[in-house]
Amino acid sequence: MNEQQNNNTSLQTAAGRIDTLAKAAFEAFIAPDSFGKELAVAAAVNEMRAALSAEVMSVVVGLMNTSIGFDTDRNPKKNPTDREGKPTVAYDLDVVRDCFIESRLRGFHLVGKEFSIIAGNFYGGVNGFDRLVKTNPKVTNFRDWYDVPRTVGENGALVKCKAEWNQENVAQSLEREFAIRVNKGQGADAILGKAKRKLLAAVHSRLTGAVVPEGEVGEELTNVTPKTAATSAASADELFKKGAAPATATAPTPTPTPQAATEATPLTPQADLARFMAECEVSFEHFKAFVVLKNLSRSAEAWVTFDDVPAAFIPEWQKLPKLAAELIRKFGKVK
Repeated sequence: MNEQQNNNTSLQTAAGRIDTLAKAAFEAFIAPDSFGKELAVAAAVNEMRAALSAEVMSVVVGLMNTSIGFDTDRNPKKNPTDREGKPTVAYDLDVVRDCFIESRLRGFHLVGKEFSIIAGNFYGGVNGFDRLVKTNPKVTNFRDWYDVPRTVGENGALVKCKAEWNQENVAQSLEREFAIRVNKGQGADAILGKAKRKLLAAVHSRLTGAVVPEGEVGEELTNVTPKTAATSAASADELFKKGAAPATATAPTPTPTPQAATEATPLTPQADLARFMAECEVSFEHFKAFVVLKNLSRSAEAWVTFDDVPAAFIPEWQKLPKLAAELIRKFGKVK
């Protein structure tokens, strides 16, 4: 057996070991409902790191930024320099290794443009979600529809989407309107591609209960810088004034009893945000769509109510009064 044959045999052995570990950890990773399963995932990740030798990783890295492999937001061929004008440096082996491991745990393939690496993190792509949804053994007759995108501001669009399928012979459907960030030069096809990725990700989440991080190659994932000053009527003091107690947008607030008035429980940050947005007549759906369009939070697509807004996000949001003014001017009313 020559050296090339020995190398191929070694690679195939390592690949088999990695597949075995990934399959054993997949179910526990998707639904880690016990500490024992979490430990199993951690142990599998450590074993996979050990199995991914330099020899194996050289093959994985060889597929980075290629038409048959996976994309990243650090592609020296497409973008020779970064935002600071320095030469673009591709991701190092450690970042690629961890993202590859996550792709295996989530069921995404290394080839076929099924995932990307953005800001050093794994992001599932439309091709990966399409395969995972349509090959799910519980799913038959999957169909999806997309309306013509509606422009929102200079860098956004809204797209209504719908999916229908049979799940173990029971009809299922999911209908959403997604906020899409539109990069310079992107047309309707690119917008619809992003909307399809979001819809398939939502269906995959419904099927498995797993939420996959948001993002697409080319999207900016950093907090945006406010562009223009707000009007004087929407100053920071007025936007974030305290003490108001408007009715919520979804349900009337019960009249407090005298005892409740004297022993009031402090509002949670989420409740305070909800009350303020209700006062400004901004619905939760508009607030969420605005946060997604401005790329202010990677987890925003998973929010269902104001209660889902992370507490750590709210003080950061309060530091952006100009963006808050823009939101209210578009969707609400300044009191």
